[in-house]
Amino acid sequence: MEKVIEVKDLSFGYGERLVLENLNFSVERGDFVGIIGPNGSGKSTLIKLLLNIVKPLRGEINILGQSIEKFNCWSKIGYVSQKANSFNTAFPATVEEVVSANLYSKVGLFKRINKEHKNLVYDALKTVGMEDYKDKLIGNLSGGQQQRVFIARVLVSKPEIMFLDEPTVGIDARTEGALYCLLGKLNSEMGITIVMISHDIGAMTVHANKIACMTNKQIIINQNSKEFINSSLRDVYGYDVNLQVPRHFCENCCMKEGK
Repeated sequence: MEKVIEVKDLSFGYGERLVLENLNFSVERGDFVGIIGPNGSGKSTLIKLLLNIVKPLRGEINILGQSIEKFNCWSKIGYVSQKANSFNTAFPATVEEVVSANLYSKVGLFKRINKEHKNLVYDALKTVGMEDYKDKLIGNLSGGQQQRVFIARVLVSKPEIMFLDEPTVGIDARTEGALYCLLGKLNSEMGITIVMISHDIGAMTVHANKIACMTNKQIIINQNSKEFINSSLRDVYGYDVNLQVPRHFCENCCMKEGK
C-alpha cells in the first residue's frame, strides 16, 4: 500500500521538556487511524507537526511522498479542529459562505464564486447532509450541524487526507454517533485517509482500521484488533478501559453499530 504519511525519528519538545521522542510510523492511503492516549501525551502536538504548524526538534515528516518542508499541495490536506470550544457563534456568515471560503485557491481572493464553485459547495454540503441549510447563518446552527459544515468546508477542496482533533467535543451523544458514521462513510466510500484524535476509545474500535496509542513520548500503531487493544490500553492508561460502545443514532449509517 502507498504510504501517504511517513514519520522518521521525530522528536519535539518545549524548551528542555521533550513531549515526543524518536517517533517512527507510517499511514497508508485509505487508512482510518484513531489516535488515543491520556491528556498530555502529545496527541494534538503530533497533529500540529503533521500540519507543519510547529517544527520538530529533529526527524523527518513526509506527506504524500514529499518532505513536509517542501510540500505545497495543502489543498489536498484537510483539518477539522475542536470547533465547539473555539468557534464564535456570532460570526455573520452563511453556511455557503463558510464552505466556499476554502475555495480561495481556485476562486482568488476578493472574487465572487461562480456557478461551478457553487456546485462544488452544494455537493460538499450534500455529502454531509447539510445542503438545505446553505442560506442559514452558521451561528444559528447546533454544534453538530456546525461541525458538519466545517467538514464540508474541508471536503469542498477534495482532500486526500483529513486530520481531526476531537471534533465531537461539546456535541450530544446522538449527534456524535452520526458524526462518526459520516467519517466512516467518507473513509470507506470516498477513500479519504483519516487521522483522528478521540477520547471515545469504544467508537474508535468500531470505525478505525488502525489504533495509535500515545504514551511516554511514544506512539504504538497497529491494526485494530481485540488482542492489540486489550494488550495496549492498560499500559497506556494504567487501568482497565471500558470498551462498551453505545448504539449510534444514525438512520442512514452503513457502518457497524454493534449488531
